[in-house]
Amino acid sequence: MTKRKIRGIPVPKKSKGKKTRQVREISPNELRGEIEKLVDNGFDHLKSLTGVDRPENDQIELIYHLSSYSNSDLQRVIIEIRVRIDKDNPRIESISDIWPSSKYIEAETRDLLGVTFEGNKIRSPLILPEELEDEHPLRKDFKIPEEGIR
Repeated sequence: MTKRKIRGIPVPKKSKGKKTRQVREISPNELRGEIEKLVDNGFDHLKSLTGVDRPENDQIELIYHLSSYSNSDLQRVIIEIRVRIDKDNPRIESISDIWPSSKYIEAETRDLLGVTFEGNKIRSPLILPEELEDEHPLRKDFKIPEEGIR
């Protein structure tokens, strides 16, 4: 399938169900600039944000998926941004000022992986009970409570 470019982004010709995915690996301090550049180029929707514990590297990898609601050509493009942060001090700038709905996804990622999104206004646990405040179930070193023992 021949691809054309819109604003420098390869886009598949119109065909039912075909999507293009681009993966970009960037450093934490590049995140805001990269997101702002993509927003300026029509990527107006954060589809998802997830994280993966990478204990072999002492890192947490954050994975952002961006697309567009308003541009029908860009709706067929998914930009995947991967950012690795230090597992011992997992901090990154929030993008909730760009996409307000992301504050909930960031809060969920904070609960499950212990990532601090600086600037996110949600402080209390979103999905976990308060007694698990310093425990993060998606980290590979998390111990499943059995019979009251952690």
